[in-house]
Amino acid sequence: MNKKIKKQFPLVGGASAYVDMQTGKGTIVVPDISDDQMGVQISHVINGGDENLCCGDGARLNLHETLVKEENGYVYTDEIGEKHNVTEQFYYVKENGEKQIITDKSSITVEANGKMTYLDKPYIVYRQEKTDNGLKVTTTLEGIKNVEYYDQRVDEQKQLEERIKAYENAILDFAVASDKGAIKTNCISVDEVINEVKQKNHNEYCLTKSEINHLKNLVMQLNALDCYCDENNKITSKQIELQKKELEEQKNNYLRDELDGMRRAELRNSFYEYQSALTRRKTAKSNYVVSEDNGVMHLQDDCKNPDTANFRYTMTVADVIQIPSIAN
Repeated sequence: MNKKIKKQFPLVGGASAYVDMQTGKGTIVVPDISDDQMGVQISHVINGGDENLCCGDGARLNLHETLVKEENGYVYTDEIGEKHNVTEQFYYVKENGEKQIITDKSSITVEANGKMTYLDKPYIVYRQEKTDNGLKVTTTLEGIKNVEYYDQRVDEQKQLEERIKAYENAILDFAVASDKGAIKTNCISVDEVINEVKQKNHNEYCLTKSEINHLKNLVMQLNALDCYCDENNKITSKQIELQKKELEEQKNNYLRDELDGMRRAELRNSFYEYQSALTRRKTAKSNYVVSEDNGVMHLQDDCKNPDTANFRYTMTVADVIQIPSIAN
């Protein structure tokens, strides 16, 4: 298939024209709403299509992107209304590092651990889906033996990622503050929070950020009452004394050593669970990027031409070490 050659031409009012230089077909994009700070842009796309999307004759919005399963496979419609076929490819890597394409996916089996194998070959099978313009797509896996194992593994990975994010949010919600409500350090990472919590100093307490804000507010109210008393020659009414006593009790409730100890123990437990989840993710999903350069698989850092490599894949540690051209 010949690669499409398109040119963009600026028009008045911030509009743009996209012209296919082979067919002469043109598309006009007219911006309606644009907010760079929020990263939002809504535009009318006029391409003369016959779809009725309630946007005017021959028009649609850039929001009308779709990924639809048709008789011959999935078709992706991009933001300017162009359709792109999605190609699904299965392959395994041979001992010499060469990629072998599998043409009969009905011979692929998903094992109980979620990994795919092909016939009696001792290799892990990988799946790649891309549009004809190079976009990576992920669709529902079908036509494979024991496909439910694959879906289960994907669900487990999603749950693991959600659990890790929940631990991060919970830990980052804590901080160490003085008895006046001043945060000691504005920590931006989990490790920074844990390092702060490990150091127990006098008049420093581990609290959630909402508790710290409340503590700070109580201190401000107490200071305001003291100023009022000073301005009135230290003459205080019974009502003010009761108000100060109530505020002091609320403040001291946050400064109890037993609460501080509970908070620090809670954080240590959360951090332990967080690290365990990270370890499980590392064994299930690695950040290793593998590139194929002239039919041979390499780690991204070892690839001779990383910018022009034919394909790139994300693999687990267990999968990477099974590729001889990498392991050796």
